[in-house]
Amino acid sequence: MHSFEVPLLSSSELQQQTVCVEGIRAVVTQHSGSAFEVLLEINSNKMLIAIQGALDAIEEFEILAVKGFVELSKSFITTIKKLVGHLLCRLD
Repeated sequence: MHSFEVPLLSSSELQQQTVCVEGIRAVVTQHSGSAFEVLLEINSNKMLIAIQGALDAIEEFEILAVKGFVELSKSFITTIKKLVGHLLCRLD
């Protein structure tokens, strides 16, 4: 019995960009005009983040998943949001 995986979205429907700065890597995927997903890698920690808004102004920010040892405090989330905003500015 064979199993086939079909992607939910084709690559033609997505716009994906990567930015790397001092050991931090962010893969930004644009799903629609103002909906983005960011896979943020810091050392061995990974976070999947959903953001809504323009690349220069984050209106909504949600950490969807975390892999690695990360304690999610309000100050940590605020710092990650600022970091993602800074990385998004480097995409152009």
